[in-house]
Amino acid sequence: MSILEIPNAHALTTLVERMVRNQGPNETPWPGLTAYRFDEPCPPHWDQVGSMSLCLVLRGRKRVVINGRELFYDPLHYLVMTRAMKLEAEILEARPDAPFLSLVLQIPPVVIAEMLGEMRGSEPPPSNRPLPPSAITDAYVAIMSEDLHQAVQRFMVSLLKPDERRVIAPLALRELIYRLIMHGQGQRMAEAAFSERCTRRVMAALNFIRSEYERQISIEDIAAAANASPSSLAHSFKEVVGVSPHHYLKKLRLEKARLLMLRDGHSVNDAAQLTGHVSAPHFRREFKKYFGEPPAAYMQSMKYVAQLGLADATSPKH
Repeated sequence: MSILEIPNAHALTTLVERMVRNQGPNETPWPGLTAYRFDEPCPPHWDQVGSMSLCLVLRGRKRVVINGRELFYDPLHYLVMTRAMKLEAEILEARPDAPFLSLVLQIPPVVIAEMLGEMRGSEPPPSNRPLPPSAITDAYVAIMSEDLHQAVQRFMVSLLKPDERRVIAPLALRELIYRLIMHGQGQRMAEAAFSERCTRRVMAALNFIRSEYERQISIEDIAAAANASPSSLAHSFKEVVGVSPHHYLKKLRLEKARLLMLRDGHSVNDAAQLTGHVSAPHFRREFKKYFGEPPAAYMQSMKYVAQLGLADATSPKH
């Protein structure tokens, strides 16, 4: 397969080239996504990533050395780094009229863990025989597929407009990660997510919160469901998810309430009651803090989403 065999392959390259104006790393509208541009080959230099990351080359060729292993990737191959690490990088192919272009997308391990939990229950990665620890490498290169390339393109397009970035991008990112999990050596990515950061008790807590958010639950209830003490769970949960169990529960309730109003047409009062909020006034205050405007105003601005049939994109995924 060549990159020319992937429909609209050059559309993604053109899109990223328009977004990336500066040499070296460029910020993007999405936290954790960095775009790179080089107009000429770059000699070996030290670089680093802050978490599990997907690395894509859209034009050119790149070499990395990770723990003594030499890996090459280009538009036909992608690189996955399974944890935060320091590496040696070298840009092999680039020129002013065809600059090197690449994307590095950080992927929180909890997103993979949550998705696997939704797909197959709370058991670790999809496999009859889990990979031994020695098989979980720091990084691997795999062949780019058409479905993954198109998922990346949909995600990048969703970043262009603020409204679509808020509503559609989370769904597009979920699809992208799903393609990674199911494609090629995706099991290594899943194994790494569990072995590096995620624990069974955090997964149990996440599953409990997602199933019980509609009623009044306490941190003690969540900890009991995870068979852990509140303090121990709080420490593990924040390390894996990045926020406290209380913060995650609050976010989940607000996202679910938004979906009820946007997709199903529920009133503010009904949405508050159905998502475990203590009162409608409390819900309105929390909603404004989280989304930047009161529920009624937000629903009016997002009205077109329901008309497009995209309301499910607002469902909380990570």
